[in-house]
Amino acid sequence: MKELDLTTIERIERFIVFEGAVELLHWEDTSQWGFKIKLGLESRSELDAFDKTMKRSKRRGGQRYHCILYGEFNRQLEAQFAGRGWAETQGAHIALHVPDLDDQQWFRQCQTRDQGEKEIPGRKFDLMLMEVGDDEIVVNQTTRAKVEAPVGGARSKAVARLLQDEEFGRWMDHHSLYRIDSRKPDQQERTLAEKDRAMKVICGIKSKVEFDHGNEQAWTLWDRQFHRPFIQWLKRQ
Repeated sequence: MKELDLTTIERIERFIVFEGAVELLHWEDTSQWGFKIKLGLESRSELDAFDKTMKRSKRRGGQRYHCILYGEFNRQLEAQFAGRGWAETQGAHIALHVPDLDDQQWFRQCQTRDQGEKEIPGRKFDLMLMEVGDDEIVVNQTTRAKVEAPVGGARSKAVARLLQDEEFGRWMDHHSLYRIDSRKPDQQERTLAEKDRAMKVICGIKSKVEFDHGNEQAWTLWDRQFHRPFIQWLKRQ
């Protein structure tokens, strides 16, 4: 698609899905997907902009973006979303696949964080991302059809209540997490967040609302791995 006229930047705000300062952490040539860059974000909260973004996988392409790099220089390029994450050493970051050879060469010449000591930053620039639709046109975010997120129902609320129950918490601390947690029963008790995360791992879900919206396998796992064993344990007390 054509480059955008930066003199009209004030008129394209309705198309922007992300805008912020980023740092070039790393670039690499991957055997399967080609050239990929990893960009560091300023804060963890900026990852929220990519929560529901489709990433590239073996079976499908990631969300396509029109990218504008600006500040001390101006550059526009196309990229495909490859994922998001957070790490102690790199903080919040996203990955983009860059198909154009000229754009790849430009990034190869930039300083990256992994080229030197950790305290030496990589190339920093301001980045603006706009979603590219199947029709090769950037998507107007203000007119995009808004789909309401599923809300929790009776099942997810019942699970949440049980996770907060002191007796259930005591049972979890001593009986159920050995598969994914190396701590022994006499060590510090797990927090509610840790118990919630353990439950999601075992049930194979990302959110408790899945219990109410068609994931019967997860609900069966919850009943078999948590609810029924806890009830049996209570009866023996």
